[in-house]
Amino acid sequence: MASGDSEILDDIRHAAGELIHPVVDALTDNPWPRRLINACNAAYLISDRRLASGLPELHAAGLQPGTRPLVFVSGIHDVHAGFVCRTDDGGLLVTFRGTLPPEDMIFWRWAADWLHDAQTVPMPWTVGEREYGQVASAFGIAVSSLAEDLLETLETLDAGAASAIRITGHSKGGAMAALGATLIRAQYPHARIEVCSFAAPMTADQDFIDHYEQDGLLERTDRFQNALDPVPYLPGGPQIRKWLENEKRLEEVKKLMLVEDAIKALPAWPYRQFGRLHFVHEEDGRIQDDDDAERTAWDTIVDAVVKMRFREMIDAHSGAQRYLTALSPDEDEAAG
Repeated sequence: MASGDSEILDDIRHAAGELIHPVVDALTDNPWPRRLINACNAAYLISDRRLASGLPELHAAGLQPGTRPLVFVSGIHDVHAGFVCRTDDGGLLVTFRGTLPPEDMIFWRWAADWLHDAQTVPMPWTVGEREYGQVASAFGIAVSSLAEDLLETLETLDAGAASAIRITGHSKGGAMAALGATLIRAQYPHARIEVCSFAAPMTADQDFIDHYEQDGLLERTDRFQNALDPVPYLPGGPQIRKWLENEKRLEEVKKLMLVEDAIKALPAWPYRQFGRLHFVHEEDGRIQDDDDAERTAWDTIVDAVVKMRFREMIDAHSGAQRYLTALSPDEDEAAG
């Protein structure tokens, strides 16, 4: 077969997938958010550059039987990490690990990861030779350090032939997922790429988002945000002040002794959230993804701050709590 014929067939397959996948998603219960949060939790179990294939989290994530995840790491104490695995539908799953929790067994590794995340100064993001806007340097540096190993791993697994490449991450991993998607898109321009993050912080500026949309990534990007989780609003800077003023809530926040001068001192970072929001309600785990989801999420977090529910806000960020249970109703019923 001539190379030109092969390219035509690739285009036909791609066009057919674009038509078929949305129909299939609409007619069947989509299991992938449930699978992806399990993959995110599995990523926290990476140890000594390995991830055991027998983990229940990987089974729940849809790991193809008889295969194993391939791990990639970088940074001091391997603080940046993730894995790629084959899935039981012929796809590939790319998972970036979030910031290590305080319970991590190695104190200095945990400290190094948290100190790295404090680098919120904007840095330019480039894809090939394309300028792609500004991103938070903590996430940009992390993804750049992993890029070579990640792309080589995808080549090893013949990513171009995958039914889909799904990219996910919790917290820091969620921010990295969006940046990683731009590199994967450049290498596989015809692949079906889906991005789904959980508790991701603000990652990039509007210029980045515009390029991200031009590359066809925005329409297949989803983000889950748990009620009371403050991380999706960080690092907000003047964006938070603007919201507070627009909502006439600056006086309420001042009651917490957060004086106006302190709010003005927030860094002028230009970051925005992007992708379709799926808001997880506090009371019953109900997931809201309509046009009012952004408003509901903001009202909920402001109310939590005013009422000083800080312990609950910290707990709300855990990937193993409401983010998991809200997406695993069948497991909840079985446990009951």
